[in-house]
Amino acid sequence: MQTYEQLSGAEGKKIYYRAERFPAGPLFGKLRPCVEIGGEEFDVQDVSMTGLALLAPVNRLLANQVGENVDYRMRVGSMVLHEGTAKISRVHRSPDNVVIGLGLTTDYIDVACLVTKQQDLLVRHELQKFTQPSDNVDPAYKLIVADVLDMLRRYDGFLAQQRRVTNGVKPFDENDAAEILGLCEERVIPEWRALWRRANELVIPLIDDPEALGSIKLYTERLLTPEFQIGPICRRAYEKPLGYPGDFLFMNKIYEWEYEGSTLFARLVHRLGLEIGHCVTARMEAMLQTITDTMNSKAGGSTARITSVGAGPAQEVQNYLRQQRPPRPVEFTLIDQEKEALAHAYDKIYPLTVASSGAAQVSCLQVSFMEMLKGQGMFSPLAPQDLIYSMGLADYLPPARARNFVASLYRQLAPGGTLVIGNVKNTAESTFWPMEVICDWSLLYRDEAQMWAMAEGLDTEHAAVKTDSTGQVLLMYLRRP
Repeated sequence: MQTYEQLSGAEGKKIYYRAERFPAGPLFGKLRPCVEIGGEEFDVQDVSMTGLALLAPVNRLLANQVGENVDYRMRVGSMVLHEGTAKISRVHRSPDNVVIGLGLTTDYIDVACLVTKQQDLLVRHELQKFTQPSDNVDPAYKLIVADVLDMLRRYDGFLAQQRRVTNGVKPFDENDAAEILGLCEERVIPEWRALWRRANELVIPLIDDPEALGSIKLYTERLLTPEFQIGPICRRAYEKPLGYPGDFLFMNKIYEWEYEGSTLFARLVHRLGLEIGHCVTARMEAMLQTITDTMNSKAGGSTARITSVGAGPAQEVQNYLRQQRPPRPVEFTLIDQEKEALAHAYDKIYPLTVASSGAAQVSCLQVSFMEMLKGQGMFSPLAPQDLIYSMGLADYLPPARARNFVASLYRQLAPGGTLVIGNVKNTAESTFWPMEVICDWSLLYRDEAQMWAMAEGLDTEHAAVKTDSTGQVLLMYLRRP
C-alpha cells in the first residue's frame, strides 16, 4: 500500500489530461464506420469523447483548412451513428496517407453508446448475410464443395472406427494412430490437392469481381470452414487470435509439421492445413540457402550484416546457426511488430549465438507495420546491410506501396548487398482458394511481371525472379552495385 506522498502523477506534456483515444479496428471490428464531410468519405483511425482522427489517401485534397469548422456525419451504410460540428485541429501528411484531426465543438461522443449502435448494426448485417440463399453461387462450385465434404466424411467415418478395433490383447495406442494416419495421408493428400486445384480454377478468375467472390466465400464459410476448423492450424488461420493473420505461432506449427488435434480425424484435417502452408517452409529453406551463400561469399572476411523484416520466429536463422559455425562474424537483426514473436525468436537464437563463441550476434527491433513499410527510419541505428529479406510483407501491399517498400529497403544495402522479397505466386496451384476462401486470409498474388514492377527504377548489378520448390512463391533477388 502506498501513501499519498508516494503516489506519482504524470510528467511533461502528460500532465495535460486528454480523453482516451480508441483505435477504430479493435473498437468496431469488421463493420467499420466512415465519416462524411462535405460529400467526401473518410476512414476512421481513432475515436475519443472529444474528437476523431480520420484517414484519407495521400492524393486526397481537403476543401477546408486547419482551424475551420465542418459538419460531419459518422455512419455505417445509410445508418448514422453520430453527427455534429467539429473544428479541423490538424492535418498531417505522410508518404502513405493523410491524417485529419477533428475536435468536437457542439457535442461529445459517448463511445460506449456508439459501439452499442454499431454492434446492433453488425448483428443485423451478419444475420442478413448468413441467412440469404446461395442461388448466385455457381453450381460447379457447389459440386466441388460437396466433393470436399464427401472426402472429409469418408475419412471421419473410417477414423472414428479405429479406436474401437483391437485384437483383444493390445489397446489402441499412439503407434497405431501414427500408422493409420500415415496410410490415410498417402491417399487423402493427392485427393485434397486435386480438389484444391479444381476450386482454384473457378475462384481465381473472380479476384476482380468482389461481389461474386464474396458470395463464394460466404457459401464456403457456411459449409467448409467449420469442418476445417477442427484442425488447429486452420482454426488459428481463420480466428487470428493475435489480431492479424500469419502470426509466429501459426508459422511454428508449419515448421514443426506434426499431427495435432483431439481426435484422429482432427489430426488428419490439421495435416490438410499443413499442406496449405508447405510453401512457408519452402521459402524459409530458400532463405536459409541465401544466408549460407552470403556467409560463404567472404568466408573469414569482414562482419556480415543480415536483416529480416517481418521476421516472425526467424526459423531460417535458427536452422543456420544449428547447422554450422559461421565462417565469419555475423550480426543478425530481426524486425517485427509483435513483441512476443521477437521474444520467441530471441529465446531460440541467443543461446545459439553464445554457442558460436561470439561469431554470431542477434538483436531485435519492434517496429509497427506502418514503420516497416517506410523502411528507412527503422534502419537508422544500423550499418548498411549485406542481406535484407522480407518473406511475407509484400503479400499485403498494393503496387505503389510495395514499390516504395522495396525501394526503401534497397537503399539500406551495402555495396554488393542483396535484397530478397518473397510473394505468393498467382498460379493454378496457388494457395488462393484454401487461404482466401476457407480461412478468410487475404493476400495479393503476383506474377513475375508484377514482381519486376516492385523493383522499377532501381539501379541493380544483378536481378532475378525465381520460383520456390512448391511453385507457389516468387522470390525476387536484387543485388546492389
